[in-house]
This record gives sequence, C-alpha cells and structure tokens, in this order.
Amino acid sequence: MDFGFGRFMFNSLVITIAITVGSLLIASLATYVITSTACRGGG
Repeated sequence: MDFGFGRFMFNSLVITIAITVGSLLIASLATYVITSTACRGGG
C-alpha cells in the first residue's frame, strides 16, 4: 500500500488539532476551578 505525503500531513493535522483542543479544554476547566474556589488566607 502506498500512502502519499498528503495523507500523512492530513493525519498529523487532525491529531495536532485534537490534542490542542483537548489541552485548551482541560486547561480552561482547571482555570475555572482554581479561580472559582475561595482561597483560605487570601483576600
């Protein structure tokens, strides 16, 4: 089976976009939790 360079680029692009979106989602949720909880010694 001969897969072209374009197929490899497409697969890499899909994986890159999926990982980036997943990372942003997790980071956004973590930031929301951190900022919404009250700090114990802070103002």
